[in-house]
Amino acid sequence: MVKRILLATLGSAVTGFLVGWLVMGLLFAGLMKEMAESAGSCMTAEPLMVYIVIANIVIALFEVILFVRMGVNTFKAGLLNGAWITCLMIIWFDVWMFAQFDFMQLKFMAFDIVGNTLIGTIAGGVGGWILSKVK
Repeated sequence: MVKRILLATLGSAVTGFLVGWLVMGLLFAGLMKEMAESAGSCMTAEPLMVYIVIANIVIALFEVILFVRMGVNTFKAGLLNGAWITCLMIIWFDVWMFAQFDFMQLKFMAFDIVGNTLIGTIAGGVGGWILSKVK
């Protein structure tokens, strides 16, 4: 059981990191720059990658633990469950940010929800797929 969870977490975290780089770093690079500029001193000049890696591991572990408890063990089930789990968490976080920080605008919130849900969906699919392969 532990081996399944660790391998699925690793695969999901790596996938989340790579898809996150594609989505946030390339596809939405202009919006990310605009959001960073509007946040002023609240944002670091360069992201601290070690913490992004840690965050990907934590969210992947959270999803995989939920997947095991929910009986998710296919790519499709991982996609679907990764989508709604991630979407709900990001909506919660962004609404909280919107209530607390002036720089959080509705367009940034929408971008963040869509981008992170896409990342969580694909990473969840990989986590579900690995759970189906590792016994």
